[in-house]
Amino acid sequence: MHDAEIPHDDPHEGAVGFVVAAFALLAGLTIVLDRVGAPAGLVKAIQPSIVLLGLAALGLWLRAANLSQFLAARRRLTIGLSALAVAVTAGACLRGLGPWSAANATLASLAGIALSALVVGPAARRLGAASLSDVLSTRFPFFLARLAFAAAIAAVGVLLTAAGFELAVRGLAEAVVAPRRVLEGLICATLIASLAPGGFNGLVWGEAAIGGAMAIILAVAVIAGAATAPIAAGLGHAAELASQTVVAAFAEAPPLAVLALAPAIASLAPLIAPELALPNAQRAASAGLGALALLAVGAVALAIAGEIPPRLIASAPGMGLSSASELLFGLALARGGVLSATRAPGYDVARAHIRLSRLASVRLARLRLTIAFLFVAIAVADDARLLDPQADMTLALSISLATVAPALGLALTTRLNSLAGLAACLVGAGVFAAFALGRLAPAGLGLEQGLASAALGLAAGFVVGAPHRRWKPMTLPKNADPFSESPFDNVL
Repeated sequence: MHDAEIPHDDPHEGAVGFVVAAFALLAGLTIVLDRVGAPAGLVKAIQPSIVLLGLAALGLWLRAANLSQFLAARRRLTIGLSALAVAVTAGACLRGLGPWSAANATLASLAGIALSALVVGPAARRLGAASLSDVLSTRFPFFLARLAFAAAIAAVGVLLTAAGFELAVRGLAEAVVAPRRVLEGLICATLIASLAPGGFNGLVWGEAAIGGAMAIILAVAVIAGAATAPIAAGLGHAAELASQTVVAAFAEAPPLAVLALAPAIASLAPLIAPELALPNAQRAASAGLGALALLAVGAVALAIAGEIPPRLIASAPGMGLSSASELLFGLALARGGVLSATRAPGYDVARAHIRLSRLASVRLARLRLTIAFLFVAIAVADDARLLDPQADMTLALSISLATVAPALGLALTTRLNSLAGLAACLVGAGVFAAFALGRLAPAGLGLEQGLASAALGLAAGFVVGAPHRRWKPMTLPKNADPFSESPFDNVL
């Protein structure tokens, strides 16, 4: 798509701005209601309620009318909103990992986010992909290789969805007094309404809205912290935390786990999704830099917010905002996970026009039904108390590291053919399964096992692929984009 064709007054921006503004106004309203003596239960429930209603309404409004919208949002996201969406998705991944990542592996986590935002995302956009699975399907188009990648990415996506869903339920339960099944039903309905109608279109614009709401929460926390302690004290606290993190990253965490965290996070499909909704790779790189800057600002804001007195945190507005932040992180993680699982099969970009021009309406219906089915299945699993956010997130990272990361590394750094990608994925999966069954070591499914599996998978890929003919880059017309300039734009 030519830059001149990129609209600068996209109505989606107005819708996102309206939802964020409504959240900000109601954040102020909760403080007013608390001051005039409104019931604490009502005050606490306002913020989580507007999150659910706003995200569901935005998702319905963002309904995709054709496949180019559903699969790639027509590449019309702005750099600023893409950076906001990447930052909130990264924050959701860190929140899913829990205190372990927040304490002693922060540097490795940030390295993985930077690798994803500055290398993987722009490279995928340069290739013309609309998902991480498209990158692997384009580089390794052999059917069995694509099948292996699809299974791995789908498994990771389902685990990310499970972690996000349980986080969202816990966040909502902090402020809304209701039976757990009611909360699960509300979360499930919101997720379906926010994602099924628009697909990728609903995901990236919705994540931008979630990022805006999180920015409002951080702003309120900074104001509250600055009102009770000088900002200089908060900045000093931030510097102290940073120095402690550097020491802890190499002293407290298991060394192999810290080393494994960066490539594991970099291989997560949801992290690069907002960058793939941009018109070109240059803008994707700019969005990646913006996301890292926003994460740095957020870290400082959290340090300043750490000066807030406990009485303010325990107040009804404080509990409502805390609940809303947990809910927002959970929803962001669940939405990104389920869409990556739905898009796991991937498309070979060189042949996307041919495949997607057929039965577009049927493909849309199947994708929407798959999204709804996955959310309902996760809700049923959550009702059975089978979900644990930290365990699910760790397992997702381990599987992604063992199977997706070695194939992705080969795809982006070599010209080895499909046999190399297939060998890397299958060997990594096989070694990881052996660890899980206790055949290579005591049973375990941690990041250390994922790292060992990835190393062996990468070596296998080189060994198998080296003797065979190299992959030749595809030749597409200049400025062609199979997901935004295609013959199926006006199917519906």
